[in-house]
Amino acid sequence: MRKITKIINISLIAFVLSSCAKNNQAAHKAEYKVLANEGTICLVRESKHTLKGEYYPLNSKCKSSSKYSWKVNSIDFKVDANRVEVQSYSLYKESYPQVATQDCAGAGVKVNRVNTPNTPLEIYWDKDKIVTLKKIGRRVCFKRVAKKIVKTKI
Repeated sequence: MRKITKIINISLIAFVLSSCAKNNQAAHKAEYKVLANEGTICLVRESKHTLKGEYYPLNSKCKSSSKYSWKVNSIDFKVDANRVEVQSYSLYKESYPQVATQDCAGAGVKVNRVNTPNTPLEIYWDKDKIVTLKKIGRRVCFKRVAKKIVKTKI
């Protein structure tokens, strides 16, 4: 079942990529970049039954909206008993304006919540176990660097 879901997700990203690339070749020849389970994720157990996930695809809370624009951006959860699998995906393009705006609207930050059982949660990012969350209010962040996942702060 996981392989089918992964194939569907990859196919969806490829479809969106090809559609976006074709539409923009004539206009700006912008290149779209795909991030699959890359960047930084932060997780917090908000209550006994709620897990909140934050996804920072560019490892930052603040990026200029005149420099970065997003087509697809998601952090999704699959809950199976006390096991929670996190998947993160992004499709974005980078521009090179002469003067970038000073806003933070281009960071592509995505937030999502999921209902969970009232047990310690084993959290996996893609296939890698990253943490077991027990305490309410505990916030942890992880960054994927190459193929390694490291604990970080954001």
